[in-house]
Amino acid sequence: MRVLRWEDRLAVCLPAAVVDALKITEGEEITIEAGHGRALNLRLSPAAETAAALQRLRGFRGRLPASTPMANDGAIPARAFFDASILLGLLSANTKKAQHAEAILLSGISSASALDEAAHFMTSTLGMADEESGHFIELVSNLGEFVCPGPQIHADARRLIRAYGIEPAHALDIAIALDAGCDTCYTEKEISHWPTELHLTIRNPFANQEPNPPEPVQKRRLRSLYTRPGFLLRRAHQISAAIFENQTADIELTPGLFSILTVLSGHPGIDQSTLARAIGLDKVTISLLLRALEKRGLVARTPAQENRRSLAIRLTPAGVHLLEQAEPRIDVAYRQLTAPLTPQQLRQLMLLLDTLNTALDQFARTEFRPLAD
Repeated sequence: MRVLRWEDRLAVCLPAAVVDALKITEGEEITIEAGHGRALNLRLSPAAETAAALQRLRGFRGRLPASTPMANDGAIPARAFFDASILLGLLSANTKKAQHAEAILLSGISSASALDEAAHFMTSTLGMADEESGHFIELVSNLGEFVCPGPQIHADARRLIRAYGIEPAHALDIAIALDAGCDTCYTEKEISHWPTELHLTIRNPFANQEPNPPEPVQKRRLRSLYTRPGFLLRRAHQISAAIFENQTADIELTPGLFSILTVLSGHPGIDQSTLARAIGLDKVTISLLLRALEKRGLVARTPAQENRRSLAIRLTPAGVHLLEQAEPRIDVAYRQLTAPLTPQQLRQLMLLLDTLNTALDQFARTEFRPLAD
């Protein structure tokens, strides 16, 4: 390597072998750093390294045939999420499409799983060798930003699945995009059921299209209905009652009747008002239920000793027998109702329901005053 003076600058003449090894082309910038002693370290500048990597990446163009002409010259957001379909756009024989994919790669963010998906497509569909696809993935991963989602992002994705019914893979992409502060997601895939409430626009950057039109207000209202806590609680109660009644159909017992028998078993002789408050029922409902039980000979109402104008309510021997028959059936119903939950989830559900009922009890239309064991 020779050093020559040219006016107030020094020109460094590199041997051809060094130029070839660094893949330096005319006009590229290099950085020369002092090493140990009089040794010098040569490397491309960051901009030149990116340009060189892009140049090598362009060698993969044409592996995918050009599809429909791309007419979208829209500006790319400073921060956009993209998936594996955009990476595969780098392979397109359509130069404009590949260039657009490059711009998205350099400015956007994606998930590490997109690299695996692209590599699998290249080997399984395009028939590329593992070494070749591996080289492509290495170049792409050095040029773009790819996130390995942590526990919090996975938890966010699960919440999206539960709230909106999104496919798991798409939910993880949305969670990563939202965590990164993106407002646009680029993909060539046809994706339905993309929640507009998240303010994340889905776009195909290779098509001449406008962003998806706003969802009609009627659809937003319906989607909102199905995700409201009140609707879900009412539906859960319907399911719970159905499971209960399926197990107790042969003994003609409903959840309300079972509650009355259970309270009377532990507190024989209580009056009707106390019984109603103990299970949160209004006067009309408790009166109708007691009349049905009395007609079947399961309870008896007699004047109370301390107040002859009040009636004391007790189980009859038939009522005690029916309660004994019901308990194993109720246990089966309980196990069926809670089967989808882990023990930890069940504890959490019970805690949340207790918190909700305790905090909002003042808004209930009937008084609830539980009795001591």
